[in-house]
Amino acid sequence: MTASREAVAAKGTIRGRSTRQQLLESTLLLVAERGFAGTSTQSVLDHAGVSRGSLLHHFPTRHRLMTAAAEEAVFRAYSSVEAALSAIKDPIEALRSFPDVQWRIQNDFPARAFAEILLAARWDPGLREGVREVLTTWNRRLRDSIRTVADSVGHNDPEGLATEFSVLIAATQGLAATGAFLEAEGTVTRTLAALSARYEDCLLRGLGEAPAR
Repeated sequence: MTASREAVAAKGTIRGRSTRQQLLESTLLLVAERGFAGTSTQSVLDHAGVSRGSLLHHFPTRHRLMTAAAEEAVFRAYSSVEAALSAIKDPIEALRSFPDVQWRIQNDFPARAFAEILLAARWDPGLREGVREVLTTWNRRLRDSIRTVADSVGHNDPEGLATEFSVLIAATQGLAATGAFLEAEGTVTRTLAALSARYEDCLLRGLGEAPAR
């Protein structure tokens, strides 16, 4: 392959990655706004401004598109959590900040879109398999990350703390989905406070400190 051909191939690869990201970005935005059922492939095409041929090249089926969107959503959400915690120099303070970080990110559009796709996957076997693999992979990555940090600060139950992370993630996913109906009663604030207290109790006990009351 000549140098000029290599340059053309590289340019095509970059363009292909850009088109793929455009399609995923549009899918996440639309699913977060309209829901899974309200997001057709045509609406994604219109929003992304790409051709149907480009869509089919990257995602031959709607299942493939939505599975890839779920993977992108989880990648963004978990990467944002990891970045936010890594930015805090004190690892114990980083661990303590997780509930607030998780709740903020859970309300961003990628996480909202993932919740919609996850719900749809319950009734769609083809989609369910793809989403299960995505979720399993990233849950394992996050738990491994938390166990590593917990070990580094001398926590005596890193597995228990990782489980509390998983509980908090699942609970905030559900709370974000129902919060609009519950906020008037203050339920969201009280529930978040209870979840944070439960998590902090586990953190402090593992560090040999008395839970704050």
